[in-house]
Amino acid sequence: MSHLCVNRIIRLTLALVCAVVLMLSANGQSWAAERIHLSLDTVGVSPGQTTYMRVWLTNPLDSIAGFQIWLQVDRPNIVTLGLNIDTSGTALSGWEYVETSSLGGQGYDLLLTGLRNDVSPPAQPAYPPHVNRNLLVKIPVTMPFNPDTLFEKFANVSVSLGLAERFSFADQNGNNLVATVAIISDTDCYRCDQWMGETCLSWTQVAVPPCDSLRITVDTIGMLDTTLFSVDNSQAVLRNCTSIILAGDIDLDGLPFSVGDYTELIRYVAGDTNELPLAVNADINGDCRISWADVLIFTNYFTYGQPYLDTLVLAECTCPNPVRACCEGTRGNLTSQMDQRVDISDLSLMVSYMTGSGVVLRCIEESNINGAGSIDLSDLSILINYLTQGGALPACP
Repeated sequence: MSHLCVNRIIRLTLALVCAVVLMLSANGQSWAAERIHLSLDTVGVSPGQTTYMRVWLTNPLDSIAGFQIWLQVDRPNIVTLGLNIDTSGTALSGWEYVETSSLGGQGYDLLLTGLRNDVSPPAQPAYPPHVNRNLLVKIPVTMPFNPDTLFEKFANVSVSLGLAERFSFADQNGNNLVATVAIISDTDCYRCDQWMGETCLSWTQVAVPPCDSLRITVDTIGMLDTTLFSVDNSQAVLRNCTSIILAGDIDLDGLPFSVGDYTELIRYVAGDTNELPLAVNADINGDCRISWADVLIFTNYFTYGQPYLDTLVLAECTCPNPVRACCEGTRGNLTSQMDQRVDISDLSLMVSYMTGSGVVLRCIEESNINGAGSIDLSDLSILINYLTQGGALPACP
């Protein structure tokens, strides 16, 4: 192949690529109008409750015969998405095929697929254009009773746009309303190892120029076009989140994380006292519980100093009335030892209680080992078996 021939092929190929790109760009201008708009409502969720997040659809230009969207939540330890969607009074009401699934299966995602017309008769017309937004579907959102600790009590819920096949809207003719075609060119560089006049006898493909010859491959791929759609994502926020005035100031002397605060907190969690001046200040991690986990933050502070606290994001709010949770991890720690160790002292305390010696149990949940609701011989038997044979104790509620 001569140098002149190679240069002509290069110029011709590049000219062809440019012409195709310009043609598609021109066609793209006629499509540069938003065809789909999705918006998700921000919702307030109470601990231990389920509420519904509304998803709204606006399709001013096109009819919709089918769609698929993938919702994701960034903090499934705060809220989870349910599969039992509510379509009553929504645009999905009357669609012949609606399916929900979770790719992860852990509540952090929801894949929603809808077909206006199923394969079986009667035929259902496509969903017509709407200039005003319409309620598409209601998604169940659940917040655990005790959200995760040390962070703000909200989670972001968003429509995933990372995979084009997980976000698609199609009309009755099968046209994708939110995607376009992109032209991708791939250039291969070749260098001649042996020339005979203007003819190359041996070629080697190389990664970088100089090149004696080029081969340009043109591919077309489908990709989402953000000029054709828009999405307003949302948040699920803990409802009735009461501000923590000064985390760690248990005795309300204005000096948080003092020895006095530490002592007061331990006495309360251990059951030696039943009241705190201001309970919300004791819920340092904001999980709606005052427990040994909060005591542990104090312990680490006294061990490692201020740099430890600087690594934390202390909670700014919690439930209006955080509950005392004396049982942490597994049951059986009747003596309220801070390291949660269960040993012979716990067995001795349970025996004293059951023989009527007048012992007052600090934590009923720790003592009710089998979780049956009463403290009896079966709880004692479990504790003896654990101390003599090992194994695992039942978990705290």
